[in-house]
Amino acid sequence: MLKLISKLVGSKSDRDLKKLQPYVESVNAFDAALKTMSNDQLRERTVAFKESIEEATAETKASKDALYAQIDATPDYDAREPFYEEIEALDAQELELIEGVLSLPGGLDTLATDADTIARDCLAGKTARLEKARSPQPFIYSYPIYH
Repeated sequence: MLKLISKLVGSKSDRDLKKLQPYVESVNAFDAALKTMSNDQLRERTVAFKESIEEATAETKASKDALYAQIDATPDYDAREPFYEEIEALDAQELELIEGVLSLPGGLDTLATDADTIARDCLAGKTARLEKARSPQPFIYSYPIYH
């Protein structure tokens, strides 16, 4: 009985595959287009994506910088709390703006371009430097040297 129902309706995995198939086709189309591009063209596109994100988030970053200046000017720690809460709200807004830029028609293209650029650079013998997200500087661990 269960096999009969699954033949009529289809299995869960078949329905999932059918729903995801348009995404697979669009990724494959991007892959074909990216393979025809040179490394320099890929790097230029990556820079363009970063610039569009910077433009979209410039206002929120300026607001956060102003709030940080107010925090530095406020000696009372309890009075700083509303500034921190506002910064958290601006962080959430900034993430939404970035997602908005990435969800534009070329958003998937952004991720594919970056992934292909990294893959080509790694294959060319270059190393990618990974940093912890939201960290202004990489973490540096220092160990004492004893003689």
